[in-house]
Amino acid sequence: MDKGIEMKAKLLKTAVLLFEEYGYNNTTIRMIAKKAGIGRGNLTYHFPKKVDLSRVLMKVFFRKIGKFTYDKLKDGSKDAYVYFALLLKSFEYFIDNSDYFKMMVQDGEESQIVYKQSCELYYELIQKKLILNNQNYDSHKLKRSINFAVLIFDNIVLKKSKHENEYNIQATSTAIRHFILELDESKERMTHLIRLANLSFEKIDLNKFYTYIMGYDYEDLLKELQMIDQQNRI
Repeated sequence: MDKGIEMKAKLLKTAVLLFEEYGYNNTTIRMIAKKAGIGRGNLTYHFPKKVDLSRVLMKVFFRKIGKFTYDKLKDGSKDAYVYFALLLKSFEYFIDNSDYFKMMVQDGEESQIVYKQSCELYYELIQKKLILNNQNYDSHKLKRSINFAVLIFDNIVLKKSKHENEYNIQATSTAIRHFILELDESKERMTHLIRLANLSFEKIDLNKFYTYIMGYDYEDLLKELQMIDQQNRI
């Protein structure tokens, strides 16, 4: 086992514990190093900035949401658009329920990373869903519509997380409307797909969902870092 990867997993787990206790913005690199029992310089060798720590945590977060929702919609008859809506609803759920995750998203630099990762992950997973359903699609148009919808969603969620309540429509509903309309679907189909996504999300045991997604166990982090390391070597 690579000692560097083991140390990174330990530091990420330590960071999660501190984020949960003190919040993302109130946690410093020095605090993480102290709790992990190493020097600050050793920590910054692996993660130069706090945002580098949260970037990996976000990757784990998105992979878990993707796996969870994909497992829920393996049935080929389920629409890829419903899957997209379910992914957005999952993300919105954590914005509403996780304080330290909310703080991470409010970080300007981190928010841009989240936006980029959201678009990449959603495209990859929807593409898989479309292939599973034997559906034809325009790759360029799909990417454009995802970027457009996620940008709208990101802006609305950021306002929501700052307690500005002028939006009376869920961020997911707003984004999925734009997404479907961008792909020239009818308003009737759009309403139907949003309803299906809401029904799908209601069937999820949210307590188990939260525990699973936010369970940054050391072994999970270690496994994730090994995968990232292998991808970087290819």
